[in-house]
Amino acid sequence: MLDILKAVGKWLALVVVLVVVLLGGALGFMYTQVEPGDLPAYAVSFGDEQLPQTGYHWSVPIAGDWLHRTLSQEDKAADLGEVTDGRPALTLPAGTEGRLTITDEAGETVFEGTADEYASFSFGQNGVYTARLTVSPQVNEFNPTTRMEGYCLYEFTFRLNARPTLTLSHTSMVQGGVIGVRLTGVMGDVTPTLSCELAPAVFTFHEGAWISYIPVDYNQFGGDYEITATAGDQTVSATVNVYGREIRELDTYTIDGTAAIPYIGSVPGQLEDVMTICDPDIYWNGAFTQPVSGKVVRDYAVMEYTDRIDELTLSIYPELAVLNEQIVPRRSVNVTMAVTPGKKVLAPAAGRVVYAGIAGSAGRTVVIEHGCGLKSILYLLGRIDVSEGEYVAQNDVLGTTQGHITCEMRLYDIPISPWEAWRGQGALMWQG
Repeated sequence: MLDILKAVGKWLALVVVLVVVLLGGALGFMYTQVEPGDLPAYAVSFGDEQLPQTGYHWSVPIAGDWLHRTLSQEDKAADLGEVTDGRPALTLPAGTEGRLTITDEAGETVFEGTADEYASFSFGQNGVYTARLTVSPQVNEFNPTTRMEGYCLYEFTFRLNARPTLTLSHTSMVQGGVIGVRLTGVMGDVTPTLSCELAPAVFTFHEGAWISYIPVDYNQFGGDYEITATAGDQTVSATVNVYGREIRELDTYTIDGTAAIPYIGSVPGQLEDVMTICDPDIYWNGAFTQPVSGKVVRDYAVMEYTDRIDELTLSIYPELAVLNEQIVPRRSVNVTMAVTPGKKVLAPAAGRVVYAGIAGSAGRTVVIEHGCGLKSILYLLGRIDVSEGEYVAQNDVLGTTQGHITCEMRLYDIPISPWEAWRGQGALMWQG
């Protein structure tokens, strides 16, 4: 019996040794099969350049949590050459997170933080910089664990030579239009300034660039106008040509009552302070909505003549032509429509309600600030359903109509044609 037990013990020992050998061989084989080519590789860009990967450090699980293989390598930093944007964007692939450190020529750290924190960073001066970026799989509630732990390394140097670049949405613009301005390559936290004979305008920082919109008044003289942006001690300019809008005329007659179409030729006194509001944000995104549909009875920028003697009468009584010459036309700065009472009036785009009340003879009025001084003004409402200070989304109901409604858009208190915005065209759809 003892001999049998010894034999069984030897057999079990042999089995254990064989299992250990086989398991060890399998684990060893698996360990050696992990190659650098199996490691993650991420497409990362800085400014306009895709960064070459210069190293990695990964802990690769071989058997559960108790056996890992570490692979690590670091090569010399890559040289990106010259970078001309004072805010070069850092772009990481989805599902990753980055940690970035930037030092200057003296070895002083000018930035250290996450990729998200870098989005609001701006270099203070030109010079040579060294950056060390690690990119790892993102761990969050949707991705609580990852198969590998570690990072890809991107170490690089670059020579920052930032120069402001001014870009215009258009090189020519009709009266009543809008010119978009985009300024890049600005260093530091100082807001650049904009000067132009057409209208006062300011910059707002939006999606990595300084953006502004310049209105062209309906009666602006035609010709070339210089737009100048100043950032610190650097100045850049561009030229835009303004040309005249096609002259359109409208005849109205008191004899048949059509001259009773409501006319609002200037901002009511109650709104003068409201027109100076200029929120530093861009609330709108894409095409505006026409607030209400109706028959256009007086369009933007038309010349309206009241009780002008018709051509047939003048052919019989030519001496009456002098009466027509004495009629002074009035130009419309908005769009007036005849509408069915009780129709919903919609917010043309997202924004902040800066006025909701009665504005003298303009009746019930709502003014929405869309950001950057751009406003939609709705006159002659039958009912108001919003309050001052309220933020509205596009297509939110502002109120209802009565017999007529007058729709107006102003930029820095200058009336502009709303049609391009309503059609999703023009500079207001442009951000460079």
